[in-house]
Amino acid sequence: MRTIGRFLDLSGLTVLWDRIKELLGTKADAVSGKGLSTNDYSEAEKEKVSNAVSGISVSPNTLSVTKNNGSTTDIPMGDIFGMATSGEAGLMSASDKEKLDSFEPASHYALKADIASAYVYRGSVSAIEELPQNAQNGDEYNVETDGMNYAWNGERWDSLGAPMGAQALTPEEIEQVLN
Repeated sequence: MRTIGRFLDLSGLTVLWDRIKELLGTKADAVSGKGLSTNDYSEAEKEKVSNAVSGISVSPNTLSVTKNNGSTTDIPMGDIFGMATSGEAGLMSASDKEKLDSFEPASHYALKADIASAYVYRGSVSAIEELPQNAQNGDEYNVETDGMNYAWNGERWDSLGAPMGAQALTPEEIEQVLN
């Protein structure tokens, strides 16, 4: 079975939680005599934070930059990136623009409704030898012995891919992430 992802199981979560508690034990403690209202934060530092960028949003035509003080600056994309051509880079590379231009109009491509019935699931069989030989193009069966799906292509049964699964992260991998 091919692994397509990793996950955190209960055992791994316990390792992670123990490590977080350990790391929290090394945090800086409160300093006696300094409460939350102590004003030892300079005006210059406050100004820096106020003018720091707090958010960026991108639309097809505009880059909007928002600062912590609430002010927003909109920058037209054309001011940042020129328009790409097949001979000159812009918002994308010239070679990517050339590839993009080579596509047909959207009306030349299949719609979801056109391909919704490309495969017709017919059920499960125990072994590959049990797949019917009088199948129609697009008939699909699950074969229980190997956990794979097969579709009839008009001449033979074609495997639609290997079973895939996920594996739990090991305690060593969790430690690696935390270090």
